[in-house]
Formats: sequence, structure tokens, C-alpha cells
Amino acid sequence: MRKRLRFTYHWLLVPVLLLPLGNVIAEIYRVVDEDGNVIYTDQPPTPDATPMTLRGLSVVEFKATPKPTGDGADEGEAEAAGATTSLRDLRRQYRDFSLVSPTADQTFWGTENQATIAWNAGAALQSGMEVTVYLDGRALPPTTNAAIPTGRLDRGTHRVYAELRDGMKRRVATTDTVSFHVKQFSANFNRPQPTPLPRN
Repeated sequence: MRKRLRFTYHWLLVPVLLLPLGNVIAEIYRVVDEDGNVIYTDQPPTPDATPMTLRGLSVVEFKATPKPTGDGADEGEAEAAGATTSLRDLRRQYRDFSLVSPTADQTFWGTENQATIAWNAGAALQSGMEVTVYLDGRALPPTTNAAIPTGRLDRGTHRVYAELRDGMKRRVATTDTVSFHVKQFSANFNRPQPTPLPRN
């Protein structure tokens, strides 16, 4: 009897798995033998046996959860769909982005009140990347040039920092703010000194 039961269950797997297809290949009958064992079979136990009415299987639709944008590392800035490099990876790659000129508290003498701002990214810029220099709170035009002349500056103390952004305008890195000073030589600094008269 156990062998028949195992055999019958194996054959029942096929029609049960095919129920969602709508058309059942075979009808299923429930039989209780003399020992009280319940048997399911696709063979009618008697000519007038009535097949069971099987309840349809429940189907749950799966909806993919959209991938969250952004990596949470930048305030309010979202990771745009289709980005080939994550913002976190870019920041790791350009973590050494810094100003190399001017240095902190550097003084420019006799340069006609001009200075040069230079930066180093630590790695070659990727396509679309640009650097924006902020001089005394004013943004200079974005550039990929590593050295930027300031033009004529007023005498005194100035402050500068730079931002690196990728082709999607995401902020990748920001340098520290550096203060520097512009001074002029005194008008008397290079004045020729009188030649002492020879003593008689």
C-alpha cells in the first residue's frame, strides 16, 4: 500500500503544478482505504466516482522596488540614474583634491597685485569634470586648467577655495579655504641710494 501511495503522489505532482495553466491534464480523486489512509489519484476508484473540485492557486504579483537614488553622502544631492561611477567611488578617488597655490598665509610681493591659483586633484580628471574656484566668495568660470591667474587684486587679504564637480554637476570634492595676502613694494624700495662723495 505504501508503494502505491508513493507512486500515486509522484504522478500527482505534474497535474497540480500545471493547475495555474487553466486546463488540468487529469482529474483528481480522493480515496480513503480500509486502513483510513487518504489517497489522491488520477484514476477513478469506481465508474461513478466524482472528481474533486480543486481550489485555484493564489498568485502574488511581484513589483521590483526602485533603486534608491543618491548615496546619502552629499546633502540633498541625488545619485542620477545611469551613472557609471558612484559618487562615493569618485570621492574616494579624488580625496586628495587640494590647493597647491597659494599656500596658507602666503604673501605676494611685487607681482603687480596678481596671484596664481593652482590645484591638484591627485588623479586625472574624468570626462566632463570641471573645477570652480571661489575667490573672496565670487565663483570664477569653471575650468580644467590646473593653474588660474587671478588678474589684478586689491591690496590686502584674500580667501580662496575650489570645488570639483563631475559631468553630472555632482560635487565630488572641496578644498580647504586658504587665506593669502597681496602687498606692493614701497615706492622707496628700489630708489637708487646716493653715492657718498669721496673724502679729500
